[in-house]
Amino acid sequence: MNGTAKDPAPATGKDLAEDTEDRKPTEPENPDTPDKPVDPYADENTLGATVTISTDCIKVKKNNAPQKPLPKSVKIGKKALKRNKTFVVSYEKYKNGWNATDAVREEGIYRLVVTGENGYEGVYKKRLY
Repeated sequence: MNGTAKDPAPATGKDLAEDTEDRKPTEPENPDTPDKPVDPYADENTLGATVTISTDCIKVKKNNAPQKPLPKSVKIGKKALKRNKTFVVSYEKYKNGWNATDAVREEGIYRLVVTGENGYEGVYKKRLY
């Protein structure tokens, strides 16, 4: 055996059953990928932009007239982006998942979507109430 330690005796079926019962996981094994549900309402920013909006609370008009809230400013670092040149604005409404819509018209959960263009890649999504 050349001075190496002797292998322990193999575990019996009873030993294995007792061992697994003692080790019931209380948290995910891999902390980098927790088994937590993804929040479908969470804001997203893959554009890396700072977006300023006047409010994230929109009141529906009595006649359900369309409203299209726009960001006051969109900046990446100190560089100001220009609407319809380096970014476009769109809207999504949550109903069995996020779906594109042309404007805020009725009660519901919406989000403002800023998508980079012409050399600016990514998206900024902000929930509106």
